[in-house]
Amino acid sequence: MTSNSKNLAGSLAPLAAIEDFCRKVFLAAGTDQETADAATRGMLHGTRYGIDSHGVRLLPHYVRGLTEGRLNPRPHLALANAFGAVASLDADNGHGALATYTAMEHATRLAGEFGIGAVAIRNSSHFGPAGAYAVDAADRGFIGFAFCNSDSFVRLHDGAMRFHGTNPIACAVPVRNSSPWLFDMATSAVPYNRVQLYRSLSRQLPEGVASDERGYDTTDPDVADMLAPLGGEFGFKGAGLLMIIRGELAVGQRLPAERDLAEQLSVSRPTLREALIVLEVEGYINIRMGSGIYVTRKHVAEASGRDRESVEGPFELLQARAIIECAISEEAARNAGPQDIAVLDEALRAMSGAVEDARAVLVADRAFHTGIAAIVGNATLLRVTGELFDMRMTPYFEKLASHFEGPVSWRTALEEHRAIRDAIAAGDSTGAKAAMRTHLTNSQKRFSESFGEEFSGEEGRGHGAGPNKGNAGI
Repeated sequence: MTSNSKNLAGSLAPLAAIEDFCRKVFLAAGTDQETADAATRGMLHGTRYGIDSHGVRLLPHYVRGLTEGRLNPRPHLALANAFGAVASLDADNGHGALATYTAMEHATRLAGEFGIGAVAIRNSSHFGPAGAYAVDAADRGFIGFAFCNSDSFVRLHDGAMRFHGTNPIACAVPVRNSSPWLFDMATSAVPYNRVQLYRSLSRQLPEGVASDERGYDTTDPDVADMLAPLGGEFGFKGAGLLMIIRGELAVGQRLPAERDLAEQLSVSRPTLREALIVLEVEGYINIRMGSGIYVTRKHVAEASGRDRESVEGPFELLQARAIIECAISEEAARNAGPQDIAVLDEALRAMSGAVEDARAVLVADRAFHTGIAAIVGNATLLRVTGELFDMRMTPYFEKLASHFEGPVSWRTALEEHRAIRDAIAAGDSTGAKAAMRTHLTNSQKRFSESFGEEFSGEEGRGHGAGPNKGNAGI
């Protein structure tokens, strides 16, 4: 099952066709239907989310294990032990995906009965992306965890030999009216399958993630023999600051493009974007519209005597507001009277007349959201709504506003506010909740999209984008 990657360059196939092909290959290799379904489902999770190292690239590896006798193509899975909320599953040397999906089914059943469920697996094999099984629990309405050991691939800090496995960890949490929140990681700088993926693509590895058999760092996937541990030189938040402090990025130097920097640091792009804003607030970098991100100073200033304020990220803040304010809007629609609607109308008039004034429009925006909370008649909800809104009144969020808020985005947000007002005035509790969710979801989308455009510094993205484009009215 080898292929010439050059001949396949640019080839595309629908996921449904890939899924059908994989399932047929497994059946042709002698598996039962359950194994074919589970193994295909696990691989497609990786491919669907762009984690190609743990996607359908694994198909030849699995087929070899099945046809060469290492994996049992038709296993008989059974609970070996069970007591209360815990159990042990014997997978009969079957495919790891079948074993783990089966274990998660038992675990969620136990959690439904006892409030928590944990199932260990023995006599199993490689299971692919750990997140696939955590998401399976979340899709059933449970918080799901998946853990796995592995062969020794990871060296210790400054070590020169393999010591422990990549030992992946995944957690997924259900999110109402949205896809589950998912955290999926290996306890190494990168998964070993990433090395194999780069090898198949003839791509160089990022710096500091792998070593050769003597323990020397290498970017050549063909000679990589072991992985750097989690928390290595570029394996933690703040790595960009470390690069600046150590002089690897000189004052005036432009940072790499966002996608390259995120890959180099092994972090998500939203995490990177928030970190960059913090670095700008601290004075280490300067974000120049349509040009890129540049280092402005090299050394860490002496810490001030006052404690730093903890700053929640904008995505966390919007998610918290969506959970709370959607419920508040729903209740407000059941209780609103003419005087309450008049308060909202006054706030909207103030917003409409202040879209050119950043401070005045924020005051009006706050009055609208707290006005909705006041309708409910609960002092705690009113206070929490105001406090959540006021969390944006920090240097961190002021810096965000300087990049992304402006009249255009405020006018868009104003129309969303009017939809919320109309639903509340009509006594439509379902519509009010939906309108508030639409507004806060769109705020996050506007923020994220603008964040990517402004920060990339790449040709054709962010060029000419000024402060009138971006997120507002959150």
